[in-house]
Amino acid sequence: MSPGNVGRGPSSRNTKPAIPESLLTGIAGGDPATNDHHGRVDLVPYLRAHSFLRVEWPPALWDADCDDELLIRLTGELIAAALARGNELDAVGLRANNVVVTDAGVPAPGEYVALTVDGAGDWGNEITWNPRADRTPTLVNPDVDAAARAVDIRWAYTRRTPEGGSVTVFLTRLAPT
Repeated sequence: MSPGNVGRGPSSRNTKPAIPESLLTGIAGGDPATNDHHGRVDLVPYLRAHSFLRVEWPPALWDADCDDELLIRLTGELIAAALARGNELDAVGLRANNVVVTDAGVPAPGEYVALTVDGAGDWGNEITWNPRADRTPTLVNPDVDAAARAVDIRWAYTRRTPEGGSVTVFLTRLAPT
């Protein structure tokens, strides 16, 4: 769908753009079809925007190095997975943590920002997920798995608890300047 057809279904006969192209390029800073959203993602405003959930983060949360639009898609899929398990929005948790991995293995040593979504219900078997490994299990469901691969999640895992379960994904930390 081209940017000029925002809000119009494929059966629309109206070919007039819904939003003038000049306005789209002015807001987005260039051609919307080629706008690159990869780079620094300040997660604190992102987390505050999810205040309808139980949200937690440390006082000095690192920035992530990822595509912001793909991160929004992944977060939406994770929240949808929690809701599908019978949770209300205010019962879904969204946590962010700074993580340093020092031991060789998976994930590779480095600095990461871990995002966790949790809630009640059956989250299935506990797994570790490495998108670069052969025969890695599906992360939660096919939609979450595809969204995690698209945003370049480095590693993830799921956990079962007596109250429910969670999924944690590792984003690469943006190197400090």
